[in-house]
Amino acid sequence: MNLTEKAEWTDGIYQLETTDPVVGGADGVSNKQAKQLANRTAYLKAEVLKLLEQLNSANNALNSKRDITDSYNKIEVNALLDTKLDITATAADSLKLGGVKAERYALKSEISDGLKIGSYLLWSSESVTPSGFLVCDGRTLAKAEYAELFNVIGYTYGGSGESFNIPTFNDGRFMRSIGGNAARLGELQTDEIKSHLHTIPGQVLAFYAAGNGIAVAYGATNTNGNTETKTYGGNETRPLNSSVVVLIKAKDVKEPNSGQIDNSIYATEAKAGITKLKNSITGNATDTAVTEKAVKEAIEANKSIGVNQTWQDMTSQRKQGITYTNTTGRSISVSIRTSALTGSCGGYLTVDKKIIQYFATSQSEIITLYGIIPPGSTYSATVNTGTIPLWFELR
Repeated sequence: MNLTEKAEWTDGIYQLETTDPVVGGADGVSNKQAKQLANRTAYLKAEVLKLLEQLNSANNALNSKRDITDSYNKIEVNALLDTKLDITATAADSLKLGGVKAERYALKSEISDGLKIGSYLLWSSESVTPSGFLVCDGRTLAKAEYAELFNVIGYTYGGSGESFNIPTFNDGRFMRSIGGNAARLGELQTDEIKSHLHTIPGQVLAFYAAGNGIAVAYGATNTNGNTETKTYGGNETRPLNSSVVVLIKAKDVKEPNSGQIDNSIYATEAKAGITKLKNSITGNATDTAVTEKAVKEAIEANKSIGVNQTWQDMTSQRKQGITYTNTTGRSISVSIRTSALTGSCGGYLTVDKKIIQYFATSQSEIITLYGIIPPGSTYSATVNTGTIPLWFELR
């Protein structure tokens, strides 16, 4: 027969004493410990089942919320998720903030200058370009780097695959609205003069000044007895005008120290609702805002030789006449010592199939070959009549 279990918590487990008699049965002292432990197990099992039921209920409730007419209010969301990220939150609440309060980050609404990405801006200088804008010179951009701009213009102005082009307006062309006799958006429409005739009453032949050109009326008489004329001028037809620089909005970026925003951190890498700035350094004058991560990566990639490197004994791993490749990703130094040479002898150090150091001797001496090996380059050392007892590399 099995013991009867109750789902209840017992604070302590009875200790059998040496004076306790051996008594069985449902209430016998010999079964007391087992009964208490069984009750605890039944209690814990019941609590686990309750938690699972609550979790399933919450998941089912979340799954049932499909559209805006059947959405949770703030109290319901907090009750279900029991989590909220407010303006005083730190990394303890979200690793995305890097331990900095959320109020130190610029939101998209705060960092935008009001113009939508893809907007044109008529600009007054060829030497200064505002951050976030590019000159409309038809250049090719990477989709991954300018994803928001690509979502607006796509391949309208050229490109394919992972690259696309921006519009061209640095060749003196005018803007024109779509429709009517205009070409399709993004297409270049060549200049043209609408077909027409000028007539002068009677058969009159005349020459007269017309701007910088000469208008010539020549005496080809039509059926009405009038003289047809043809006008000559410059190399284009144009109205009175002044040139401007046409820019296109490519990114939401405001300049620091301009009064627009303070010097606080601009953005995180991936926090929803917070803008992501340029994540690489290209040297372009328009890249005035980059992330701290980009600066660290640039410094790491351009460390000078010797920084975080040590001289390592590579003698057991190197042999003369064998070509090796520098796969460290950084420049390394090689220092090779020959054995004591006797008689006529020579040797050399080769980098990328070019001899960068050579020696020839007829005396008994020890020679050291030294060179710097760029990342990805091949190198080898050869001694004609000697050996290489020591081979060190700074790596």
